Amino acid sequence: MISDSNFHLPTVDSTVDLQKPENKKLLDAAINVEFNICDHGIQKTLDLAFKKADELGLTYVNFMVLDSSFIKDVYQNQLKITLKEEHYLTVLIDPNDNDAEKYIEYAANNNISGIKFHPYLQKLCPETFSNINKLCSVAEKYNIWVAIDCSYGTDMLYELNGVQLCASILRYGFKGKIIALHFGGPKVLDVMSLMAQHNNLYADLSLSLSYWKGSSVWQDLAFSMKNLGHQRFLFGSDQPFIQFNKAVNDFCDFALTYDLSDEQISDVKYNNFNKFLGI
Repeated sequence: MISDSNFHLPTVDSTVDLQKPENKKLLDAAINVEFNICDHGIQKTLDLAFKKADELGLTYVNFMVLDSSFIKDVYQNQLKITLKEEHYLTVLIDPNDNDAEKYIEYAANNNISGIKFHPYLQKLCPETFSNINKLCSVAEKYNIWVAIDCSYGTDMLYELNGVQLCASILRYGFKGKIIALHFGGPKVLDVMSLMAQHNNLYADLSLSLSYWKGSSVWQDLAFSMKNLGHQRFLFGSDQPFIQFNKAVNDFCDFALTYDLSDEQISDVKYNNFNKFLGI
């Protein structure tokens, strides 16, 4: 049994590794769908992703939408998103959009469970944090979670920092559920320190577990789990940008390397996310 906290909408052949140079055209095509969902048909794109998750036998899935035009289009056209009971949707919000609060309210009332901010994609410098803090308060009012991309990289890695944004939101007094996506990569110890102080902060294991395999990041992640307990760490695949089976196998390697118990493995693979969902 697996529940996936971070499953992206583009679908490719499960045997294709988009990280290999020879698959760059397929990667570019997936990115095009990812950032331009409205151009590819909203419900059609969603349905293909839902079908993919079902084929993989997932229990509960949080689908990520990285096109900020998605919620605007849904709102303006009063679209009703059709989801299965086991499917959840998190949508990207532009904090500089004057109608962002309206979009969050509409999302909450139309089968959308979470909102997301992506610092390096959206160029969210600290100057934007006050707007984001206020929007997170709106999300808390409507009982929807907040997901922050905490991956680490690009040539603006010192200016754009998802972990710093998480700290700002928590310091502002946000009491809802917040997910530090990709667990911060090399900044996992910073995420751990925030999790130690704030019980409403969760860490998603997608992407970084595979990307930083073989580095000291794995040791720091294991240290974090040992010190905090494993209950707020969520399995995520980042499909298709990380091959789903690779994400699963890398987590199994991590569990073997750091001697996770069967109970801990089961909790990270599905129980923790199910509890996060209130199931």
